[in-house]
Amino acid sequence: MEQQLSPGETVLFFEHVQKRLKKDPHFLIRFSGQVPDNIILVAQESSGAFLCRASAPYTSFYVQEPGMTASFYEYLFRHTFGRTGREESIEVLGRYLEALREQPR
Repeated sequence: MEQQLSPGETVLFFEHVQKRLKKDPHFLIRFSGQVPDNIILVAQESSGAFLCRASAPYTSFYVQEPGMTASFYEYLFRHTFGRTGREESIEVLGRYLEALREQPR
């Protein structure tokens, strides 16, 4: 099942991710040179996958279908190298949030 997220819902999602990253030492974010800088792909094998284009035109969708979620998760696992530092990840997410908040609604 795919769901189109509104710009407001996308901002709320990334605010939650940023808060969780600040509070939970087991929550990690990886950045990959294999994925364009303006694309954010988040997957948790047991929950779902979220894809967001972080530049105009802003687009995001969420998938819960197990096969698609597993594919996104495997892609991330294969194409991410190392872990970005926690503070750097928080900073990058902050820039994405600023861009999303500036988007005309």
